[in-house]
Amino acid sequence: MPGIFIIPAGRMIRIIVVSLLLCASLGAASAQTGLRDPSISADGILIVPDAFAQDVAPLVEYRGTQGIRYEVATIGAILQAFPAADTLTSIREFTTYAMHSWTPPAPVALLLVGDVEWVPTYMLPPHPAHSTLFTDTVAIDDMLADDLYDDDALPELAVGRLPAASIEEVRTMVAKTIAYEKLSPGQGSLDQLGLADYEEGDPFLSMVHTWQNSFDPDRDRSVALAANTENAETIIDSLAHHISHGIGTLLYAGHGAPDHWSALHLVDATDIPTLELGTQPFFLYTVACSQRFDLDSAQSVPENMLRVKDGGAVGAIVSSGLAFGMALFNIGMEARSYMEENKDACYGLALLEVKLRRGGGPGDSIPPLSTRSTLLGDPFLHNPHWVTGIQTPSHAVSSAVDFDLFPNPLPNGTRQLSLDLKNPASGTGTILLRNLLGQTVLQRQLEFRGQRQRIQLTLPALRPGYYQVSVLQSGQIKSHGIVVQ
Repeated sequence: MPGIFIIPAGRMIRIIVVSLLLCASLGAASAQTGLRDPSISADGILIVPDAFAQDVAPLVEYRGTQGIRYEVATIGAILQAFPAADTLTSIREFTTYAMHSWTPPAPVALLLVGDVEWVPTYMLPPHPAHSTLFTDTVAIDDMLADDLYDDDALPELAVGRLPAASIEEVRTMVAKTIAYEKLSPGQGSLDQLGLADYEEGDPFLSMVHTWQNSFDPDRDRSVALAANTENAETIIDSLAHHISHGIGTLLYAGHGAPDHWSALHLVDATDIPTLELGTQPFFLYTVACSQRFDLDSAQSVPENMLRVKDGGAVGAIVSSGLAFGMALFNIGMEARSYMEENKDACYGLALLEVKLRRGGGPGDSIPPLSTRSTLLGDPFLHNPHWVTGIQTPSHAVSSAVDFDLFPNPLPNGTRQLSLDLKNPASGTGTILLRNLLGQTVLQRQLEFRGQRQRIQLTLPALRPGYYQVSVLQSGQIKSHGIVVQ
């Protein structure tokens, strides 16, 4: 049987049918004449340290049975074929060459195997518009897949990373990837588990409910856990119970830092090896302003989740350094919705599609804040639910109120902001303006007329930086970013 999967073609979408006969020659061209051989043809590029090269073979072979061809490129081979001042430049010259010079169709995905100590990434300062609030650096894997010949700061390939620090961890992550895709739909006690910080004024439980309401209740079994200072221990026990009995997806929304979830420390990075995280791998979404993937194991919850043998996470969508919780939530919602609409799509290509829709711009040198999310895991990873052809629920995220903002960016000193609501339902809605710290600086409750409607907001005095405007109605939420100059 040929493998059928959906991939972006430039900025468009196409369906490719790949014969399994092509997989027999996987990697042969590069072995004979090097990575500059223009006859190489591949669907994905797999970059791996020389020390791990043999341990990715089961994943390459498994993808081959699906008609997906990975070309394996070791760091040593890349440095030899594309010598440059540093490893990052060599890798980027290689991926640009592969996109332009290998036999079409060009690769659509890039998998980095190894943590940032093995496969480096770009470490960039925060965007100037945000530097008044944060000084944290930003780790951007996407730049390794950004064409050297354009200037939009957007990747041309779907990028994923297996953040392994050892041969054993590579083997663990490869084995979990294969096992996850072989799960039967509905296997385990829950399909969706949501965990939210829930102190007064927090928006996170609303996010979890919005997420779960976008699924079909007749198909997906879901539970939402809301943690506060009074029930933290009970919530931790409930979280462990559900994970140990098997879940499909875990969404955490809250005031997380790289090394812990919630100010209550519901989950700590150093505790993950001792937690009971079951034997069924799950996919992890994190909605927190910083869940960095480029830190050592003692500091990174998402990385340690992937390092758990058998259970734990098989993949995760996390922030690339500084991000914004609401933006991450919307990215996850849009990617999940895209996967439901396109049953053969996979996590990496769905995330890439969302980033391309959000866009960059000519002259950008750093990815926009609204696209700063990273996939930990194989970009060709499929969710066992959606490849079975289950129909999209009728009440998916598209019911959220859509709107435009102008002017955006907002000139310094301007106090008037207009919202053009495109599809509000009749009834009450709420408009929120939050800063990068998640603090609400403006909240207004309004009556929506059930038709296109323009609303004028008078803003408080705002410091320059990035803000998030959200419209909430009937449990649905839609957000857009705005820069105050």
